[in-house]
Amino acid sequence: MTDIYYSLIFQERTDAAGRIMQPTEKIVLSYGKQEWFQLHIPEYKRVDENVICWDVIVYDTEQNSLLCHTIDADIMFSDREYGQVVFSVNTKTKSFLQAVRKNNVHGWMEVRGIHNSGNTVFCMRFRILAQYTNDPSEDIPVELIDDFATMSWVKNLLSGGENESFVTKELLESKISGMMIDTAESSNVLLIHNTIVQHSLAADDVITIDTSAMTSDKSVTMELWLIMPETVVSFSIPNVNWLEEPSFDTANTLYAVVLRWDGEKVLANVSYTLEVS
Repeated sequence: MTDIYYSLIFQERTDAAGRIMQPTEKIVLSYGKQEWFQLHIPEYKRVDENVICWDVIVYDTEQNSLLCHTIDADIMFSDREYGQVVFSVNTKTKSFLQAVRKNNVHGWMEVRGIHNSGNTVFCMRFRILAQYTNDPSEDIPVELIDDFATMSWVKNLLSGGENESFVTKELLESKISGMMIDTAESSNVLLIHNTIVQHSLAADDVITIDTSAMTSDKSVTMELWLIMPETVVSFSIPNVNWLEEPSFDTANTLYAVVLRWDGEKVLANVSYTLEVS
């Protein structure tokens, strides 16, 4: 693990004694490695931080392209009071490989702290030199996660784009408890938790429930709204297990079918019917 030091007062990288380091001093990052750092911020305890989210980015100075990204879930404090932050940088990314394949690349590593207002309140920058090294493994480089949800982004989403709106309890509940209604022209229905798919029936429809993303350790529930036209048509839904065999024999009717993946199979039941015009 590499120890690095930063002064919030001087906004510069320092050594362990607090002396500002020469701007030519670089951190060398090599392709195919996971580099670990412990960042020491001596003045951290004097700052009213209110940081709700951290991330670390590495980018190419010339192209201004993102090479690596460590998100909040992978960043930890070994001693929060004294500002000792531990994080890793995974250089085995497609962007890093593409950037250094022919030449070394000069850039920056930034450790950023996001305030609960959505603003960046910490931005500690360290010069880096990115270089290519031969990776003996055959592992495929990972795709970058290049964004994350800040508080301001969440507020904007919940308020419907009205940034000045307050996020009320009612607004929050309506956003997180409501189920999206999707209209499916295809007879192939992807099983997705807490969703509603509406499908207008046609003669001899064969409706398939796609469970390819299902796992044995999770349960998934969704609704399938089947609309019978003014003339009753025959259709089938193979590979579901009906709790009670239904009769789809009424015209101009919406049949609300509840689908449940129980870890092994799809269970189905008609919850209710509604007359439609």
